[in-house]
Amino acid sequence: MPLRRRLGYFWLRYLPIKSNTLTGVDAKLLAEAYIEKGIVGEKWLDDAIHVANASLAHVDCIVSWNFKHIVRLDRIRGFNAVNFSMNHGALTILSPKEVLLDES
Repeated sequence: MPLRRRLGYFWLRYLPIKSNTLTGVDAKLLAEAYIEKGIVGEKWLDDAIHVANASLAHVDCIVSWNFKHIVRLDRIRGFNAVNFSMNHGALTILSPKEVLLDES
């Protein structure tokens, strides 16, 4: 099965389960804390909200192709530092290649 099709199946199967709690006041406050600490810039508020929503929903992992603003070790450490300072748990952030099994 092609990579995009497998990822599409993943989103259809798992995203609706976690999406009921998205984009509330708590997520916006957490996203603003990421911006205040310089983890992402104000221009990338949507990315910060994405991470904040995942943190508040206690997802197992964010899987993203966004290597500029999300899937970077320095940013992952920053997101988790803010999460811990605000009594939220650690968040695992991976690229799709790290999640999918090699079928060859």
